[in-house]
Amino acid sequence: MTDRQNEPTLRDPLPLRHVDPYAAAPPHVRNYRIIRRIGEGGMGEVYDAEQLEPVRRHVALKVIKAGMDSSQVIARFESERQALALMDHPNIARVFDAGATDAGSPFFAMEFVKGIPITAYCDTHRLDLRQRLLLFITVCHGIQHAHQKGIIHRDIKPSNVLVAIQDGGPTPKIIDFGVAKATAQRLTERTLFTELGQVVGTLEYMSPEQAEMSGLDVDTRTDVYSLGVLLYVLLTGSLPFDPRDARTHGFDDIRKRIRDAEPQRPSTKAGTAGESALTAAEHRRTNMQGLRRALRGDLDWIAMKALEKDRMRRYASPNDLAQDIEHHLTDLPVSAGPPSRTYLVGKFIRRHKVGVAACFLVFVALLSGLAFATYGLIRARQAEADARSEAARAESLSSFLVDLFEVVDPGEARGNSITAREILDDAAERIEREMQGQPLVQAGLMGTIGKVYQNLGLYDQAEPLLQRSFETHRRLLGQDAPVTLRIHSNVADNLLSRGDLERAAPEYLEVLRRKRLVLGDMHPETLHAVNDMGTLLQEQGNFEEALRYRQEALEGRRRELGKDHPETLVSNNDMGSVLQALGRFQEAETYYREALEGHRRVHGDDHPETLISMGNMGFLLQAMGRLKEAETFCRQALEGQRRVHGEDYPGTLIALDNLASLLLAKGQLEEAVMYQKEALAGNRRVLGNDHPTTLTSLNNVGFALQTQGNLVEAEPYYRESYESNRRVRGDEHPLTLNSMANLGDLYTSLRRYREAEALLAGAVAGVRHSLPRDNVTAGLILRKHGRCLTSLRRYNEAEASLLEAHSILEGIAGPQHPQTAKVLVNLIELYDAWGQADKADSWRAKAGRP
Repeated sequence: MTDRQNEPTLRDPLPLRHVDPYAAAPPHVRNYRIIRRIGEGGMGEVYDAEQLEPVRRHVALKVIKAGMDSSQVIARFESERQALALMDHPNIARVFDAGATDAGSPFFAMEFVKGIPITAYCDTHRLDLRQRLLLFITVCHGIQHAHQKGIIHRDIKPSNVLVAIQDGGPTPKIIDFGVAKATAQRLTERTLFTELGQVVGTLEYMSPEQAEMSGLDVDTRTDVYSLGVLLYVLLTGSLPFDPRDARTHGFDDIRKRIRDAEPQRPSTKAGTAGESALTAAEHRRTNMQGLRRALRGDLDWIAMKALEKDRMRRYASPNDLAQDIEHHLTDLPVSAGPPSRTYLVGKFIRRHKVGVAACFLVFVALLSGLAFATYGLIRARQAEADARSEAARAESLSSFLVDLFEVVDPGEARGNSITAREILDDAAERIEREMQGQPLVQAGLMGTIGKVYQNLGLYDQAEPLLQRSFETHRRLLGQDAPVTLRIHSNVADNLLSRGDLERAAPEYLEVLRRKRLVLGDMHPETLHAVNDMGTLLQEQGNFEEALRYRQEALEGRRRELGKDHPETLVSNNDMGSVLQALGRFQEAETYYREALEGHRRVHGDDHPETLISMGNMGFLLQAMGRLKEAETFCRQALEGQRRVHGEDYPGTLIALDNLASLLLAKGQLEEAVMYQKEALAGNRRVLGNDHPTTLTSLNNVGFALQTQGNLVEAEPYYRESYESNRRVRGDEHPLTLNSMANLGDLYTSLRRYREAEALLAGAVAGVRHSLPRDNVTAGLILRKHGRCLTSLRRYNEAEASLLEAHSILEGIAGPQHPQTAKVLVNLIELYDAWGQADKADSWRAKAGRP
């Protein structure tokens, strides 16, 4: 059986079953105008009505049915009326008036709740778990108020918890206290009793003690159980027990299941409900795997404690249940969870994730380092090692890890905030001091700590640890051991991240050569090295050769690992990057979108790779002139980087720089300059003055100031960028040529034409020598050179440069792109200055100018 048939339900305007408004004449009630009937049960009827006096208001009028005025029915009716009259809570429907109809039937007028069942509201509005839990907490508070007034509801279910919109937000309203029981007072002077064997409540939401049907062993914890069932449905979209059992099994069997059978945990239920589980996940704005992860742990424990068969083990009150949910939402320990030290430490770290989030990365990385070190140790000393020696070493390393992470134990930290950097520094010092007699274990941990330093952007701190780890592994295990090759890759990556391309190049070449030889071309580690070569070549400005390596890595990873493997998604992102550098924007967008969608699907929105993909999409869309789309991605990327990594993380600074460039393109100049300077200061502080990212940031500040009209202030930024790029990247690197052209273009604006032309001519020569013709960088530099030549009145040369620039940029970016439009403006200026009015007018027509 499902809903009770002997109690009316107050809802508007869609009752669960059709009610014929003309089935019976409405009652006559003084001072009330009956509008329509909206609910009917075995005992009474509910009407939509308007109270006329002493105040005019919209009410729900509940009246005993004609012919149903037995002493027991009247007693139950008056009990509900008195129960509601006792309560004054924003989440319980209020009673306004009571009396008798003209025919003598008792009635009461209550708050008209224009809402829908809480489960339907949550699904219709696709509320996520947090939003659902916040609504549920208010329901618990309402039931707690009833208990404090000595009233047990005994029929909590979705149709008796309606959600209405009040003051612009959802407000749950608890209704239908028709089977309420008093615990501390009499609700009526009439005799009210429950016959032995009568079902009180709704079967699916009934507590085990209610299922006994004795009526003698029910207290406030029966409502806690029903709240637990409601919570279970809000979390999973399913009841703890299949409602079809009510039709396929006998009534006694169902009662036995309620009393004895343990329901599945919510996280298990969410993965075993077939198509309904997929729908439930969509209603909660996640996928099935994400829903199971969110339910596992706290929410499993909370729901199962509320549904305990033994009420002594259940929550003592609705407030206790609500408090545990509040603790879950604020990452405090919940009473339902096992009070282990590990659990408490985990909650502490989540509450302080800004300061110690990376500690988890350190911990996982240390465990990985332990695995690699153990493998190497066994291989190096396989002949003479015995079990006792290995156990001693494992105990030593275990002790090291325990001591290291005691600082995040709430009992040890005593409220002090311990940062990931402090833990890393302490670990590095202790490894050096305490592991002298265990060189391979020491080397494994050094490599692990070095990699974590690198992931945090602390490249200088990472280098000596990675280098020593590599040298020790090479000496003890050999150059071609898998762990040695992996650490060698990390050494090369760190050199590249520091901007030291000259030292990184031979390391990358050697790693790739050895991996091909030892592991084969299609091994995942080899494909990783192939992709790394693409990264190196792209940083060197050799985009065409970089593209070849990127394609080899992507095709191999798709074939060997699958399209959704994290490394395949990284390859998609890297393909987009090199194609963008080549000016092949449409192709780049396809790869970027595939990478972003894949990272979101596999990792979620806050994963570092997802945030990188967001930033790349914004940067590309800006280059394509699609500024409104670009801003959404740029702001999401910056907010995510700040939330996950903090202000001084290199990825955060890149995202800040990208947003500043976008604002500049949109004409928001003051804000753009402010952000560019903030990014530059951060890059100097974190990466140093000669890091490639810092040099790009210098150039960007200069460009922002030039666009703002602050030409003199822009010069030192451009000059430092150009001179440092020459020193770090060489004379013919695309970024060196670009910074050279930017300084020349500034000199054109400052009317220092001779200096400008010398720089721009050198940049054009470098582009022609080192880059393919159809390249964005070439188009931009040719435009700037043509503008300078116009100012020098060398019109024929200016025309050739500008026409070539227009051909390149229109072919790559399209006729509507801002850079293409700038060339049109320069051509019009050229022909006006040259006195060739017909050509000037022709280009004006193309530009859409009068």
